[in-house]
Amino acid sequence: MKSSSAFAVALALTAASLVAAPSARAQDGPVVTPKDGSGDAGDEGVDDSSVPPEQDEALKIFVGTWRCTGTSSTEFSVDAPTTLSLSVKKDLGNRWLAVRTELVAKAKGARPIATSELWGWSRAKGGLVRNGATTQGGFLSSTSMGWVGERFAWSGEGAQRGKPAKEKLAFEKRSDKELAVELSLGIDELHVAFEGTCKR
Repeated sequence: MKSSSAFAVALALTAASLVAAPSARAQDGPVVTPKDGSGDAGDEGVDDSSVPPEQDEALKIFVGTWRCTGTSSTEFSVDAPTTLSLSVKKDLGNRWLAVRTELVAKAKGARPIATSELWGWSRAKGGLVRNGATTQGGFLSSTSMGWVGERFAWSGEGAQRGKPAKEKLAFEKRSDKELAVELSLGIDELHVAFEGTCKR
């Protein structure tokens, strides 16, 4: 009986100490539950607000205003004289490049097409990204491998005229102040829509 009473006293003292002692967690403040459920303290990620060197290296040549002259082939005309203007400037705390384009074809029935875009390097995606929308209700999302020799190209998918579409915008460097450009579009396959020469 003595051993069972000693056991009862020990059990009571242990229970009392658990009730009386504040939890170490409670003293530390609120518990942070990580988003990924890993059990580690919440990791808020890295500061991605500074311009990645990969972005500056690949895109710095584009910053400024470019005027491109050439020809476009559309349902309105084949080889119509066309201009493409690009205005590229640093935006959003210099973290991204804001790009505005306007394509104007001198063909009966053709309307100017403008885009508003963002270009830059995404750490999350591990590469160069480009996103934008057009005055005709289309949108685009493309990526680039960067410069391969003297060539640089964006390629991806989006929509035009309410249908999924493919798109490619390619440049070839002739000098720091001159670029050849080719814009290709297509629902099923790419067709050259504009080609010309861009100058600052």
